[in-house]
Amino acid sequence: MALIFYLSSQSNLPNFQDYELPVKKGAHLMVYALLYFLLFRAFHARNQVRGHSLSRTYAYPALISLLYAISDEIHQSFVPFRTASFRDVIIDCVGIFLMYLALRRDIPFFGRFLRKPGA
Repeated sequence: MALIFYLSSQSNLPNFQDYELPVKKGAHLMVYALLYFLLFRAFHARNQVRGHSLSRTYAYPALISLLYAISDEIHQSFVPFRTASFRDVIIDCVGIFLMYLALRRDIPFFGRFLRKPGA
């Protein structure tokens, strides 16, 4: 979250010339997918220990990530030469949703990064 905040605070981002749109929007997608994964990982460990339902483990990280995406765009509106964009929030949501799907489908790559209770 600190990295996202720092990057949102920058007035001048690097210019990728012909690849401007795919690089920047791809970064949005990947960063928010990673944010959702890290939050999911934290809730997964906590809820396994406490015995809470799995739906909380998926829902709370998504809600936190979504609210952070919205607050990030609001923050950007106060940074010189930057603007807030609803499209960016939608792209962030797509990243969150893609990670949600990856975790729901138990893709083995992600499973090895989840904490075990007591670890």
